[in-house]
Amino acid sequence: MTDEHNGSENGENAAIGTPAVTETKPKDPVPSKPATEADLEKVEERMSGFERSTLRWTRASFVIVAATAAFICFQWLEMRSGGKDTHALATAASQQATHIQAIAGAATSISSAADNFSKSVSVIRDETQKAVQELKRTADDSEKAINQATRNAEKSLRISQRPYLTVENVRFDPPLQENQFPIHIRLDLHNSGRTPALKQTQTMEMFIGGVRTDRTAPGFVGEGTIAADRSVTVELLLYPTGPVVSNIKSGIAEAHITGTASYIDIFKDSHQTKFCAVWDHEENIWKACPGNDVE
Repeated sequence: MTDEHNGSENGENAAIGTPAVTETKPKDPVPSKPATEADLEKVEERMSGFERSTLRWTRASFVIVAATAAFICFQWLEMRSGGKDTHALATAASQQATHIQAIAGAATSISSAADNFSKSVSVIRDETQKAVQELKRTADDSEKAINQATRNAEKSLRISQRPYLTVENVRFDPPLQENQFPIHIRLDLHNSGRTPALKQTQTMEMFIGGVRTDRTAPGFVGEGTIAADRSVTVELLLYPTGPVVSNIKSGIAEAHITGTASYIDIFKDSHQTKFCAVWDHEENIWKACPGNDVE
């Protein structure tokens, strides 16, 4: 019951408080026709001269504005294209600069390598010069050593192969006798070397009582050759006067002889043998005295 009562009340209240809304439809407008050139010409004919002048200036201004806008558009397009080209040029220039920097870096590296190579070449040249000088000194020393060794070998060869004359067997031959005239004093020159003594000559002198006597003569004057390990006999002839023989035999007067044997060897070197002998009257023999020397 209550619900129904409330519902009726609500219905009544709604009908009383809210007026009814009626829908209104718009009227169809009068359709407009687009203006034609003829209409525009009619409008223009009804215009005054000022209005027509204003219209022409408006048209001219529109054309000018349109041309200006087109120019600005073209200019903008040109600037845009130029900007792209400029950007491309800038990019290419940047790449070229980068490439140039790379080339410069490579050139710097090459220059540094060249400097290092030059320094290395200088060091190698200096070391090479030192080595060459050292080799030259070594070669000079070797040459000197070889030359010295050659000279020593040649000297040793000459020393080992040269002739050596010595005096042997000095004697009175025949033995010393009273009234002997002349007196023969003989000696042997012996070659103890390995090669002949060439162009051999000798000189001899005799002293009696310390006084040189000129009453002598060699038994042979001239040059001779003494073969290796051979001997030749040379003599000195004494022509005595007065009691010379008796004084020699008794020892009252000392008798001694000196001499020199000269010769050359196969190497064309000259040599001499000096000899000295004194008579010992007690032993009746000739003995060597100071002065013997083989050069």
